[in-house]
Amino acid sequence: MAPLARILLRSVAGVALLLVPTACGGGGGGGASTDVAALTVTLGSTTPESVTSFTVTVDAITFRRSNGATVDFLQQPATVDLAALAGRAVDLGVSEVATGGFFGATVTLDFTNSTCFLAGQATAAALQDDSGQPLTGVVTLDLDMHRAPFFAFARQHHLLELGLDLDRIATIDAVANTVTVAPSLLWRVDRYDGRAIVTCGALEGMDDRFGTAALALESPSGEPLGARTVVFDVTTIFQVDGVPRTGAAGLAALAAMPAGTWVEATGAIDPLRERVAASYVEAGSGTWQGGQDLVEGVIVARSGAAGSDAALTVLGRSRTAAGAWQYATSFTVDVEFATTRVVRSGDAGLFDADSLNVGQAIRAFGTLTGATLDAKGASALVRELPTALFGHVKGGITDSTLTVDLARVGGEDPSAFTWADGGTTPPDPTNYTLDVGSFEDTLSIADGAPVVALAFVADVDDDLADASPLAISDLTVVPVLLLLRNRAGGFDVTPDAAPDQLRLALSGVPGSDEEAALDFGVLGRQPLPASPDPSAKAAKTRTLFELRYAGSDTVACYVLFPEFEAALAAALAGGATLRDCAMYGSYDATTNALVATTAVVVVE
Repeated sequence: MAPLARILLRSVAGVALLLVPTACGGGGGGGASTDVAALTVTLGSTTPESVTSFTVTVDAITFRRSNGATVDFLQQPATVDLAALAGRAVDLGVSEVATGGFFGATVTLDFTNSTCFLAGQATAAALQDDSGQPLTGVVTLDLDMHRAPFFAFARQHHLLELGLDLDRIATIDAVANTVTVAPSLLWRVDRYDGRAIVTCGALEGMDDRFGTAALALESPSGEPLGARTVVFDVTTIFQVDGVPRTGAAGLAALAAMPAGTWVEATGAIDPLRERVAASYVEAGSGTWQGGQDLVEGVIVARSGAAGSDAALTVLGRSRTAAGAWQYATSFTVDVEFATTRVVRSGDAGLFDADSLNVGQAIRAFGTLTGATLDAKGASALVRELPTALFGHVKGGITDSTLTVDLARVGGEDPSAFTWADGGTTPPDPTNYTLDVGSFEDTLSIADGAPVVALAFVADVDDDLADASPLAISDLTVVPVLLLLRNRAGGFDVTPDAAPDQLRLALSGVPGSDEEAALDFGVLGRQPLPASPDPSAKAAKTRTLFELRYAGSDTVACYVLFPEFEAALAAALAGGATLRDCAMYGSYDATTNALVATTAVVVVE
């Protein structure tokens, strides 16, 4: 899901633009002194829509200097549901560090209590490692950054984003309800295109002079992670106890909440102070830790005409205030037109039950009994979430309207929906209309092109377009993930690591535990053509390449493609074989070539 906010950040090593230090002053999380910098670490994931939940615990994060000195970052283990991040990255805290370079990092992941739920499955998937054994216990990833160091500069606030991307590290067998995981991390420093940060914790106090809040930072699961300052401005959108406000009014509402109130802020780091600049805030009731039961999913049916109470059929998952979950369940959510508050994620408007239409993704808060959520009354809240709509374009844009033949709605097949419940002019999923508005000025999509839109659907009594997108992407031009899994007894892979490109000659038929594929996200995976030989070269900027020997914890990291190629060529010349390869970048089907921004290669 697209981040709610982004901020222009500097690019250091993860790539390589270095800045002249800038003086800091003022309050609200102030600037560091002349010999220290601030470092924030986050964890994010790109998660396939087939995964509805995947929890993992980060046990420890340690950074190394060139002289071997270490900096322990994480105060205590943090458990994160990677799928629940919805494209964002969770805030793991901030620490002051001495200026200078970092040349290594060790990240410890604990899968002992990990759970994974796949779409349509009410029971947890079996997790196994790359050798087919149950995935449990601790996995240590040691990042050797000598060829890709990052530097902390005085009075600067740096962001290191760790990426545990499930689309890259997980192989999913939906029929067997099994997920094979080969853990690896990508990392990025001060990237202007980084994921939005979600900062969670308990409210400790407010400072009206600087428009800041002090939080006791916690993981989404409630583990304490230290202190965190969050700053707001006149554009910040607040939903406090489910009531939307902006600017000063929202700040006052948050200040009136008692200490200990749960706060979830989405934003980006302030590059000059030890704080997070929030663009959107949820606090109090109607939050993950707000003390209410919740149901999250997509509305597949609705009873109740416009202006009246409604019973919504929601396909998804639930959680009680005590933490008990249900997955892949059909729920009834009862809403009352006169009393149920309806808001939209990231929006300052207040809506009503008429906007809760078929196809809309929601998170509803109330009282859960079995598979029925009572979301009526003053304390109830339904928050609309941007719905992911995937399909193929029919024709072009006409009068700001794009028509799409839907293939997926909120991760579900269109056949799962009772579209006739969608009002007096219900949507036709084969001719679903999007009001693209100003997107028409920059959007050029050919007939039949696959598209994905993040949208809010129209009200039940709206006879205009079926949905209004916040973002829309032509999937023919988005980056692709190239995946290669090479084992004994199947096809043969002959890599040629030349200085300027990596060529992968494929021959034979893949074995049952092998794969050569192109992952197009919601478009699914397609076999990687064997001819012409698949190849990859480096993008011009913002690159990171990793090389690891199977069975070793050490991952060699490179910014420069020739250095990565030389190391890979040396490994192959020494008798190693290519075992796994995951590369991300823009793909040219004519030449079967990828321009890669990242690559993770495992040899043995």
